[in-house]
Amino acid sequence: MLQRIVDIEQARIITDVEVSTWNPAEAIAFRGLIDTGTQQSGISQDVIDALGNGSDFVPHGFESVKGIGGRRRRTPFYTLWMGLRFGREDQTHTFGGLLKPFWLMPEVEDDFDVLVGMDLIERFAVEIDNGACTLRFRS
Repeated sequence: MLQRIVDIEQARIITDVEVSTWNPAEAIAFRGLIDTGTQQSGISQDVIDALGNGSDFVPHGFESVKGIGGRRRRTPFYTLWMGLRFGREDQTHTFGGLLKPFWLMPEVEDDFDVLVGMDLIERFAVEIDNGACTLRFRS
């Protein structure tokens, strides 16, 4: 069983999250916050800028979402692949992720570009204990 152990920093679970426009093999790693209190994962404008390579990146659509602080805002959604990389030295890397529309976070803290919500977390067996979070890949 593949697993990934993430240290908990100041009561927050921060890890690298892979994001791409379509193909997981072409994903770019971004600093992500794992948040079990968030239903839908989100991305920052920096993710769009990095994936767009300076070209126009068209949103999938727009919806009203409740952001940080509880305020509702209309925000674009971008269809992307997002996931976590799992692996051992004796295996090729395996990705646990999904392709779907992710919302553009209107407010972002400086130390993460991806907010990982329950839409992605529920794909893993999660255990939080002793200052570490263990994510087990469900194949």
